[in-house]
Amino acid sequence: MRRLLLLVATLPICAATWRPIEPSEISLKTPKIDANADAEILYWEVKITDHLQPPDIWTVYRHYLRVKIFTEKGAKDLATAEIVSAGKQFVREVAARTIKPDGSIVEAGNDAIKDTDVLKGKKVSNLKVKAVAFPAVTPGSIIEYQYTHTYPDRVANYVHLEFSREYPVHFVKYLVKPIQSEYVPYKMRVMGFQANATPFTPERNGTETHYATTASNVPAFKEEANMPPENDVRPWLLIYYEEDKKLTPEKFWKEVGRDFARDFQKELKVDGNIKKTAAEVVNGAASDEEKIDKLLEFCRKNIKNVYSDSSGVTAEQRKNFKGNETTADTMKRKMGTGGDINALFVALAQAAGLEARLARIADRGYKGFDPQMMTAHFLVAASIAVKVNGNWRFYDPAAARAPKGFLRWQEEGTPALICDPKEPTFVTTPLNAPDRSRTTRRADLELDMDGNVKGKIRFAYSGHRATSRRLDLDQDSDSERERKVLEDLKEQYPGAEITDVKVENVTELDKPLIISASLVMRGYGQRTGKRMFVQPAFFQAGGKPLFGESQRKYPIHFRYPFSDVDRVSIKLPLDLTLDQPTAPGSFKIGETAEYKTSLAAGSGGQELIYTREFFFGNKDQIYFPTEAYPSLKKVFDHIHEQDGHTMTLKAAQ
Repeated sequence: MRRLLLLVATLPICAATWRPIEPSEISLKTPKIDANADAEILYWEVKITDHLQPPDIWTVYRHYLRVKIFTEKGAKDLATAEIVSAGKQFVREVAARTIKPDGSIVEAGNDAIKDTDVLKGKKVSNLKVKAVAFPAVTPGSIIEYQYTHTYPDRVANYVHLEFSREYPVHFVKYLVKPIQSEYVPYKMRVMGFQANATPFTPERNGTETHYATTASNVPAFKEEANMPPENDVRPWLLIYYEEDKKLTPEKFWKEVGRDFARDFQKELKVDGNIKKTAAEVVNGAASDEEKIDKLLEFCRKNIKNVYSDSSGVTAEQRKNFKGNETTADTMKRKMGTGGDINALFVALAQAAGLEARLARIADRGYKGFDPQMMTAHFLVAASIAVKVNGNWRFYDPAAARAPKGFLRWQEEGTPALICDPKEPTFVTTPLNAPDRSRTTRRADLELDMDGNVKGKIRFAYSGHRATSRRLDLDQDSDSERERKVLEDLKEQYPGAEITDVKVENVTELDKPLIISASLVMRGYGQRTGKRMFVQPAFFQAGGKPLFGESQRKYPIHFRYPFSDVDRVSIKLPLDLTLDQPTAPGSFKIGETAEYKTSLAAGSGGQELIYTREFFFGNKDQIYFPTEAYPSLKKVFDHIHEQDGHTMTLKAAQ
């Protein structure tokens, strides 16, 4: 690759060639696709060329973008473009210009194109950014830029061709030149999703032939709350190099499952050390479930995942890691990749008399899976299936932060291919019930005559809710954890004085993750004459409805079933008492969800005790079609309304 890099470095930088500007583009006054758009993309082209010059391979992307700006906001947001690269990638031949509303052209000089370590206002350390400042941008202007982006050591394999952006697109074009060589035995293939694009057709330019596909009048992509993964809703094509075996889906996946099993079996070496270790680890276990739990704990505590930030592996260890060939190597070194740890877990399980298999799992956070999508690219996750009482159960020994009985949420409730050298089969991984991913909140507060409250708040997270917080905190020092949590609490309770922040059980997976703090919030109770109004649902105060839009484009997809349990105690000043207290209404939504509250007076009427319980997603109900949105929105709007229920306090007699 050094030869390639030297070659690229010595190439002359060519002058930019611009497409002709049409008078209709300059005179365009209003958006064509979306009347409310601040800008629209007039022309978007990406030319992708794979190169092979043994032993070097590389891919060059040539990007070209022309954008019409309609509003002051569009002019402000698009005055600068950021081009991002990483690792060995490099960006060259950047050119930019502005076409003013009168048709005059202002080129961006060299000083307008700068290397920086800031992306979207934040410093980055692992990315390279070129910032392009467009000159003289106003409503009615057209901005235009182009650049080449080179990826050494790779080809355009499993690459997404996106057709939508944050602004509507009048016309988008991809030109792809795949490798045609005896060194690459497979032709490039294409698979489309939600894309109304033209079929690829050859297009010759000089001595080169690319294959072109286009699309027109593509709406802007706008994210919606709790929507499916973007790959399930945005238009795109997948291009990839694979053999077309012309098999039915059933035969294709059986072949894939057998191949995975055979490759995996090559790593398994159940030697004397592994047999001895397995016997010691499962000693005293009264059931297969206990054996599995003990083996899982052994792998997580004793074998470091070399590519996991939470494993404690140093940068030097990661750099010097040469790879393990068999499970015996992993056992000896006490270190390996996620795949190595999975293989070791299987070897130990088999040594302990358990039936264990590799499971390749569709990632629900990447894209929903359909067996018609005949490429193993979509079975991107790997876990281990162990047969217990005739049923397959799934485990991820390499996921050091997943609680017992959990996979990553992306791997639950999705198809899994149980790999077997004879008869592979698809099963669906189970979802954990709502009570296993719970947030338990408690507030013990005192209210004064001015409506201020002070006291203690405490949060306990379990299941997936704990995992997401742990992943954000486990690499930090205690002080850094407390700083992060303090920032989150200040955002949640604006204006509150928050002190004594504590974070507990970040690395103890068998315990809930605990966050606690002291809080002072002024003006929580609203005083009107001799009365004061207080919202008992303290943790929901000031919140917004989950679904704010009246209409929706995409289906609704919750990540996992969940539940909340809240208890709020508010001690009242002696001069105030509750005036005919009533709790918000409770209700159920079939077996899917339940919202339940209670309100009580304690300490002789001088304490308000409020409880709120809510669960959602029971019976695996976490996905709803777009047509269900009005009903679902009505449910969550009603919950928001009930959470806003206020109590009246009156002057004590």
